[in-house]
Amino acid sequence: MTRPLAATLAAVLLCFGACACGDASKAARAPHHSDRDNDNDHNDDDSGVLGFGHAADAVEMSSLVALVKRYYAAAAAANGAQACALLVPLQAESVVEEDGRSGKLRGDSCSVVMSKLFRLNHALLAGKARAMKIIAVRIRGDTGLVAIEFPEIYEARQIGVRRVAGGWKVFDLLDGIIE
Repeated sequence: MTRPLAATLAAVLLCFGACACGDASKAARAPHHSDRDNDNDHNDDDSGVLGFGHAADAVEMSSLVALVKRYYAAAAAANGAQACALLVPLQAESVVEEDGRSGKLRGDSCSVVMSKLFRLNHALLAGKARAMKIIAVRIRGDTGLVAIEFPEIYEARQIGVRRVAGGWKVFDLLDGIIE
C-alpha cells in the first residue's frame, strides 16, 4: 500500500471514529429518567435540597403545597398584590428596592413590580401553574424548600419558604433549578 493511500485510509477511519464518538456523546447527554436535572450524576448534587432538614409532616405538607399553588396561581394571573401577600414581608419590601428600579419592572410598590415580572413570564408561569407537581417538601427550623417538577421543564425546580409569625410565606420570587 502506498503512503498516500494509507494516509487517506487512516483519515477516513479517523473521520468515522469521530462521527461515532459524536453520536456517543449526544447519547450521553440525552435525558435520563433517573437524573431529573440531566447532569449525569443521578441527582447526587440534589441532596442539598432533597436531603435538606426533614420531610414535612402531613400538616406542613398540606399547608406548603397550598401556599405554593396559590403563589403560582397569582403569578399566572399576574396578580402582584396577591403574590406580595404570600411573600415573606422583608422580601416583599425589598422587591421595590432591588427590582423596581429596572426599566421593565419599574414600580413603586411590590404589587406593581411583581405584576410586571409575572407579565414578562406569563406563558411560562401559566403553564407551570397548571402542570406543577410537588415532589418533596423539606423543612429545617423556620426554613423550607419545596421541590417541584414541571412536565415541560426537564430539571427539577425549587422554591424557598419561611415560617413567619406562625405561618408559612414564599421566600423566592421565582423557582430555581435544583443544583
